[in-house]
Amino acid sequence: MQEAGSHPAVGSVKICVVGVSRDVSWSTGYNDQERHHMKYRRYWLLLGALFVLATLVAAGLTYYLESPHLVTRPPDPLPLHARLVRVPNSFAKYELCTEVYAFSQPVVGNPYKTDYSFHDPFRNEMDTITPRFMGRQAGASSASFTILVELRHVGKYYLTISNVQEKDGIGLLLPDAQNHLRAGTVPIFIVSGESSGVAVLDYTCPFQWNWKSTIQSQ
Repeated sequence: MQEAGSHPAVGSVKICVVGVSRDVSWSTGYNDQERHHMKYRRYWLLLGALFVLATLVAAGLTYYLESPHLVTRPPDPLPLHARLVRVPNSFAKYELCTEVYAFSQPVVGNPYKTDYSFHDPFRNEMDTITPRFMGRQAGASSASFTILVELRHVGKYYLTISNVQEKDGIGLLLPDAQNHLRAGTVPIFIVSGESSGVAVLDYTCPFQWNWKSTIQSQ
């Protein structure tokens, strides 16, 4: 029986079992210390969640800003290179300085060298070209050459030129300091003759070379 003037506990439930009446109660309150600890736990949880969120947002912004469609990068510089060009009917038009013999099948110990060095017109270096006679093309009167072009501190290039006739000249295109190809007005060498697997090459004198013509690098 509940006494007069008394109050049931918070959350009190009155249970009657076989005529016996009992009050079953539980406490839903917290003391001051517990509430203090719970407040700080919520504070640190909230702070941790904000830190994780800020990290994710920063990572997302970094990825978005560094995406290729947003970042404008300067184009890669074009590689330095060289080219060859055939100059028909160049025989007996220029002053010649050096004559060499190019064999289509050179043997070991061959004393004939075809390399020729000259001062680079755009860099304070010496360049070297070494022609190799590849022989006549099958069923044709024309020949082909593979020429090693060595630009010191720039690179080496193995260039091939075909359909070369006797008396043709071979011109060289070199890159200038701005990576623009410049063509000389005079061929580097002239195929003066060819017989039995040997080509006679006459180098023109460098003082005649003029590198004014400009061709945009491709």
